[in-house]
Amino acid sequence: MPGNGWIAQEWLIERLDALASEPDTKRAQVQAALRAAGLLAEMSPGLRELANPAVPLEEIEAALTRATGPALSEIILEQRGPRE
Repeated sequence: MPGNGWIAQEWLIERLDALASEPDTKRAQVQAALRAAGLLAEMSPGLRELANPAVPLEEIEAALTRATGPALSEIILEQRGPRE
């Protein structure tokens, strides 16, 4: 019996074949494939309202560098608890 990797591969091939039949740009095809696989989502309206495209990435990175407290990954691991 085929393993889970084979099932995932077949599923992805089916999705990509469906996309290949529609003429589109490569970027749009990749986005559609990622969206179909559940790996890409649009920002919610609430998050879109909070986002400020006028703030440069460098300014955001500088603010995150100055932030104190534990790293986000540490917070997530703490909230997740021990692995079983």
